[in-house]
Amino acid sequence: MGGAREGGNFEIELPKRLSVARGAKSNATMTQARAAWACLSSRNRQEGGLQLLRMLAATGVLAVVTSSAIAGDVSGAGATFPYPIYAKWADAYKKQTGIAVRYQSVGSGEGIKQIQNKEVTFGASDMPLKAADLDMHGLVQFPTVIGGVVPVVNVEGVKAGDLTLDGPTLARIFLGEIKSWNDAALRKLNPNLKDGKVVAPTIGSFTAAARSADWEAAPGFGVILTNESGPDSWPMTSATFVLVHKQPSDPAAAAEALRFFNWGYAKGGKLAEELDYVPMPANVVGAVRKVWASEIKDAGGKPIFVLSN
Repeated sequence: MGGAREGGNFEIELPKRLSVARGAKSNATMTQARAAWACLSSRNRQEGGLQLLRMLAATGVLAVVTSSAIAGDVSGAGATFPYPIYAKWADAYKKQTGIAVRYQSVGSGEGIKQIQNKEVTFGASDMPLKAADLDMHGLVQFPTVIGGVVPVVNVEGVKAGDLTLDGPTLARIFLGEIKSWNDAALRKLNPNLKDGKVVAPTIGSFTAAARSADWEAAPGFGVILTNESGPDSWPMTSATFVLVHKQPSDPAAAAEALRFFNWGYAKGGKLAEELDYVPMPANVVGAVRKVWASEIKDAGGKPIFVLSN
């Protein structure tokens, strides 16, 4: 229902027609409501509108109006890390398709809870669920984008990019075992910045790590991107994941969610890089699409995603 303000009063406009049939009783109620509305003067419509709302709600017609207004929209909830790119994608996707994707950045744990309880179309988690948890709740899991985990230092006299750290030394810093910047372990790594292979935290090194991982061997693509092989791989990267039911209670919304993420894979790479995310490698995207087509189905067993989409 729409509305317009006139002279400080809020006028309620009844929809011209319902998009969902509710039976003869509801249709008769709607006819009565329109007749009553037409008889009200502009001055009395505020009070009359409230009475009409009560009548419509009591017969179930109001629920039809509300649900039809949001038909086609997709809801999601979960991890805070991917929120900026999901919001960016959602904005661009709505401009192109008219479909709204509403994502709540409430944390991975809450997102997992909401998708398990079927409160949203998809959930999101930065930590991949284990195979047993996916099977228990009938979920499909897939990665969307990747980010790097990068230490930030501020050492007087050391310019950006001049400090070299390896994994064990960094771990000892965070464990509190290395307490000063002139520690022997740090001096050994940084005599002249030429010893050993140095990898910079760039989109290229994050992508190299992602390409080195064996995604398809992990249930639900649940790869932890730490110390991946390859001389150009950044040692600490992480994907973020989406969770969808194998048999969604709302197949239409789930299908739209998959189309949204398919659009993100196909057309959202540049937007992701602008926000310092790393798009998923093409081979991983191909594997994800195959899982969508083979595992996510409606109640009749028909796939809700077709590979040609």
